[in-house]
Amino acid sequence: MTFADRVRVIRSYGDDEKNTETATLLQMHLGAGSSSPKSIHWHADPGVRVEYLATDAAKETIPLVKVRYANGQTKEFRAPDTPDQAGSGGTQHTMDCRDCHNRIGHPFAASPEQGIDDAIASKSLNGGLPFVRREGVRLVKAQYSSEADAMRAIESGLREFYASRGGSVDRQAAAASIVAIQGVYRRNVFPKMKVSFGSYPDLKGHTTATGCFRCHDDSHAAQDGSVISADCELCHTQLETPSPISRSTPGAP
Repeated sequence: MTFADRVRVIRSYGDDEKNTETATLLQMHLGAGSSSPKSIHWHADPGVRVEYLATDAAKETIPLVKVRYANGQTKEFRAPDTPDQAGSGGTQHTMDCRDCHNRIGHPFAASPEQGIDDAIASKSLNGGLPFVRREGVRLVKAQYSSEADAMRAIESGLREFYASRGGSVDRQAAAASIVAIQGVYRRNVFPKMKVSFGSYPDLKGHTTATGCFRCHDDSHAAQDGSVISADCELCHTQLETPSPISRSTPGAP
């Protein structure tokens, strides 16, 4: 692969009045040219072949991994208590891009919190409105019988909340935020299909689903004692410790 390192900024927000932002900066080790010898796209290196056994349809339970390295060496890594005849109890797969990038067609937000955080980060939802993160999460997380019911409840819920605060809130900004929160719901929740946040796991990562840790858990071991490492810095390096960023701080991103 020809990709080198890239910096990713992950923004999340608090449930306080100011929707305090926390930014996490990660240096992602993507491929050849990376500062990590075994980077993320090492799994897709043409010289490497990774095969695995999955015992569930979502491919989240993987008791056995077989790796053929570029030098021709082959190793089998087994999860604890995996029997020698494990191959008869699951489905064999050869790893490809879709084993991690399994949500590229319709990338749902993994949780209500992430959906609202992404809306604030993209500025489609006004992060300057008091408690908008907390209220947005509350409204999109609630159960509704239909999308129409959800749209009505989100509008009335946010209007009632800001009405209770008196005339201190910009009505135009509040109205725009209603539309933004309704958009988060529409993109991620489909009551008729019984699909919502988290219905289908996003395996490109490990914060809301097992993802990388399906194999990288320090427990899948080969006969020589080597394991599939869970060392975070194989894939990324944190550039700074997450810290709250006040939206009123001059120069804050």
